[in-house]
Amino acid sequence: MKKRLNAALVRSITAALAGVSTVTASQAMFLHHSYEPIRETPTGTSFRGLAAMMRPRVDDDDDDDEMTMTMKKKKKKKDPRRTEDRKRVVILGDSLATGVGCTTNTPALARIVAERLADLLSVEIEWIAVGKKGAALSDISSCVIPELREKVKTSSSSSSISNRRRSRNNSTSNNNNNNNNNRSKEENDDDEEDVKNVLLEQASPRQADAVIILCGINDVKTCFLQGKIFFRENFENELENVIKEIKAVVGSDALVVLPGNPLHIAPLFPNPLREVILKLNDCWDGQKEKVAKKLGKGKALFINSPTLQALRDAVRMNDTGGGIREGEFTARDGVHPNDMGYKAWAHIIAEEVAKVLKDNEV
Repeated sequence: MKKRLNAALVRSITAALAGVSTVTASQAMFLHHSYEPIRETPTGTSFRGLAAMMRPRVDDDDDDDEMTMTMKKKKKKKDPRRTEDRKRVVILGDSLATGVGCTTNTPALARIVAERLADLLSVEIEWIAVGKKGAALSDISSCVIPELREKVKTSSSSSSISNRRRSRNNSTSNNNNNNNNNRSKEENDDDEEDVKNVLLEQASPRQADAVIILCGINDVKTCFLQGKIFFRENFENELENVIKEIKAVVGSDALVVLPGNPLHIAPLFPNPLREVILKLNDCWDGQKEKVAKKLGKGKALFINSPTLQALRDAVRMNDTGGGIREGEFTARDGVHPNDMGYKAWAHIIAEEVAKVLKDNEV
């Protein structure tokens, strides 16, 4: 009797699991074919910008105020307009890097991370964002990194030539005895020398202070749809190879930042598919954390996926707006963050990155 009951229990559990698997697979296939992606607002797949430190507005009558005196001391200590104090941040990866879901002309996450870092570190932040919609790690390797290489090369060339010309103009402005014809000839010769020097500089990668890699969601989707959910070690190995390729472009000393994906705020997935997707996402985030630990403290940073409460707190901390309701962090496709979601997540990422960059300077 006991054996028959155990056998019946096993059959019931097996049937239940088979039923859940069938429902989950059906839900996944339905969403895969019925999902309508939202239009990508930012045009293009790569962006660059410069974020300056935000200075508090102080009235003229408050010159003797303690805050004013503190600000003056800070200005004397470090001028954020000096290019030698500027830091460079690279954000690359999937559609999160290109800003799908936001309504601005530049990717919200990259821009806000840079703006927040500029405030926290009191320096200018030069940022580059490169991404590809729907990119898994293999796509980042084959499509995104080559584009990043071109973006860095162009940025390096223009800034190097500009700096040389500025320096040359400053040095020659005090010499009024040269005639215009000789000066014109010298400038042409110097321009040719600038190009030669830039080509030599490009032999060694331009240094970035931090590189934020947004990845994992499309790898989860690909593995799930192809039935390869148990091969998570492939993601770890691929991620390590991608990081090596990125470092070859931006420099070996760049801080590698691997944020966990806040997929739990996406309302698109129904149960039981939702539970399966979140478990897989946690598994992939675990691989990111493992890779970060391998690279070592101060060289890599894994940032846990923020809870809904953490996102709410991040917005309230930096915004005087009203309360945030669940679902307000996602775009209308139910997957990508909206402007508010990007803003909250960007503040959380910037806070963690700033701590490590400050520690590395000590």
